Amino acid sequence: MAYSLYVLAALFLSACSPPPGNWGLIEGVERVFPLEEVRVIEHPGTLREVAGACNRLHWDRGQRLGVLLTMGMTLGCSLVSGPAVGQIERCEIWYPAGWEWVRQHELKHCQGYRDLF
Repeated sequence: MAYSLYVLAALFLSACSPPPGNWGLIEGVERVFPLEEVRVIEHPGTLREVAGACNRLHWDRGQRLGVLLTMGMTLGCSLVSGPAVGQIERCEIWYPAGWEWVRQHELKHCQGYRDLF
């Protein structure tokens, strides 16, 4: 029961919960990248593994407030990179295995979309 409440709280508090795309592109990105142009590396795992990897990634990026506000319960994350600002050649995504809606959300970031928060 407590575990279910924890997951529900994470859904509502997560900085990555709104669908990307409705609020524009990642800063510096000027176009949507088709997934065929991006090397996508997927890391499906358990909820605990994903939260750990995403918390480390966010912490290292200086997004510590997000880690604290979600109580460390991050459902997915992505890391986009390219040879220059605004270019996306590679994208790594972390999501719980079997949670296709989280996977699809993270793939939107691989195309260049940002979250609201």
